[in-house]
Amino acid sequence: MAARPLARTCLAAACLLAAPAARAERSLYGQQPKRDAIFVRVVNALDTEVSVTSDLLPPQTIGIRDETRIGSYLNLDRTDASSLPLVVRAGGQEVRSTVGLSPATKVSLVVRRDGEAIRVVAMTSRYEMNQTRTSLSFVNAAPECGPSSLRLEPASTVVFPDVAVDTERSRGVNPVSVQLSSGCREGRSTTAKPVQLEAGNATSVWLLVLRNQPTLIVGSDALPAWKP
Repeated sequence: MAARPLARTCLAAACLLAAPAARAERSLYGQQPKRDAIFVRVVNALDTEVSVTSDLLPPQTIGIRDETRIGSYLNLDRTDASSLPLVVRAGGQEVRSTVGLSPATKVSLVVRRDGEAIRVVAMTSRYEMNQTRTSLSFVNAAPECGPSSLRLEPASTVVFPDVAVDTERSRGVNPVSVQLSSGCREGRSTTAKPVQLEAGNATSVWLLVLRNQPTLIVGSDALPAWKP
């Protein structure tokens, strides 16, 4: 009978210290993706709805409301796939594209105009999660603007300076509510965007040109739940 009370005390500090190192890692970084997992999402930088199909992913349709332009990450089942063939349909046009893949990455497929044509630009980064801080990323997906900075308002403090087009910069920050802005090289600025940064979350702030205006769009970088 003495063993039962002892089992209940396993939540005490001594038992927690004796737990495997992997458990401590999960508490700090959250549940990690499967080794070499690849995640893919679609970002709509057009003025019309975008549909994307592929043999390796479920079909996706991305709208034009600000809150829907940054699609959710989907888990690519094949971690050994070296490329992702796509069919993109938007505004009566159909574009076929192939994107290169690497293991243990997340890929954002930005669908935008290149003159009269539709172009798919792949932006790839590594993933890492930390339950105590916020991961903040700034993505410059506005070729019309050139190198751009992300600023903290109202003081115009620079968070990420001179980020090149089709480039992402990331850093860990403390949880906080902020107002962020960016702009184009010729002086056009975005409206300040309120962003809530929460512990354990990953947030990306995208610079896009929509309706001929530089615009910041906020997206969640949450990865789909991993089921071992």
